[in-house]
Amino acid sequence: MSQQDLAERLTEAAARRGDRQTLCDARMVRRWESGEVLLPQDRYRVLLEDVFGKPTSELGFVRRWTRTSAGWTLVSSGGGAFSTMRAADQAAFLSDLHDVSFGLPATAAGAPRAWLAAEASMSAAGVGARRIGMDHVKQTETLFEKLYALDHRQGGGALLRQAINGVKATRLLLEHGNYRDVVRSRLESATGEMLILSGWLAYDAGHQRLARQLYSEAMVLAQVTGRQNLAAHALSNMSIQANALGRGRDAVRFAEAAQQQSTGWATPRVRSIFAMHAARGWATLGAATECGRALAASAAQFDAGARDGDPAWIGYLNEPELASLSGMCHMDLGRHDDADASLTASVGDFEVFTRNRLSSATFYMRNLVAKGEVDHACRVGESLTPGIFRLSSIRILNQFQRVCDQMGSQARHPAVRDFLSRVAHRTQSDED
Repeated sequence: MSQQDLAERLTEAAARRGDRQTLCDARMVRRWESGEVLLPQDRYRVLLEDVFGKPTSELGFVRRWTRTSAGWTLVSSGGGAFSTMRAADQAAFLSDLHDVSFGLPATAAGAPRAWLAAEASMSAAGVGARRIGMDHVKQTETLFEKLYALDHRQGGGALLRQAINGVKATRLLLEHGNYRDVVRSRLESATGEMLILSGWLAYDAGHQRLARQLYSEAMVLAQVTGRQNLAAHALSNMSIQANALGRGRDAVRFAEAAQQQSTGWATPRVRSIFAMHAARGWATLGAATECGRALAASAAQFDAGARDGDPAWIGYLNEPELASLSGMCHMDLGRHDDADASLTASVGDFEVFTRNRLSSATFYMRNLVAKGEVDHACRVGESLTPGIFRLSSIRILNQFQRVCDQMGSQARHPAVRDFLSRVAHRTQSDED
């Protein structure tokens, strides 16, 4: 059947059931086939089972999210199935990620994917020493850039497998390839950045142990090759992870170590984010004076402006992001009015750096709840709910869920009751 054929069959099936309100079209079928919608609404699932004579699970439809006692679990994503952090599944999960399948899906773009798969597979098979040139390095760097851009829109769960396979590919090329020194240098840098990106995606997808392992491997590579910029970037991300896990002292130590590694090469924006990570750690520790100094240093460096030498990974640090991080510091210190001023400015446009802006909105909600402004919190929640369930970010969804749980104590409030009811309904379907 064509997409239009199936749409007509489904509409006819609805009519046979006496339902003349449910209409299907080719666009709807196209969204199901592409994976844009992972689980149709109940009424469409009934019709699909009627037409095909099979349960929807056998037709490839699964719930994207499910909630467990430990938090939300990403059941399915565009990049393959994942299970988050059940101890019994951990070994199988890691084995799956570290195979040599190089199964990069189409979202990573055809040319880099095809080249990496072919070159790395031949290298692994020992088919001679592959001659690697600068064009090949640029293909590897292009893959990193595409995954980095997709991460801001999709979140870590959908991209982790691709990034891990990119790391394996570049490693094999380094091990088995034949290249000039200038090519080796660029390939080492690309491998380091892919390791750090993979660590970030693992962190975002809820795989904290794997994230730390990947960051540690990036640190080893940075030390062996003498690349301060890689070491500083890895330490910066390790500071973010430590703070998210409530380890404020580690967060400060990692941020200060990143600052030490930045001597001689860091631009003002890079120094700004390192100072901000230190501020976040101090806020977690409740050290208001130290936090204030770090916030002032971060703002001063940010105000110095962007530079041509800014690394690609610092591109997310814009005014809304700086406001968001500052607001989180104030909130952790119990300064909710100061936090409100920053977080109001942090939400911004959900179409730009989508995952970060949705994250900021969850913290804005949390601060509004702390201030007792639950009606406003519900309005913010309504604006972000559709987008947050399209992400494959365990981290952001659990941030959102914690706010919803806090609001549960005020469920008698009409706006809160209605909002939480709509959130609960949203989790039952992955279709708009």
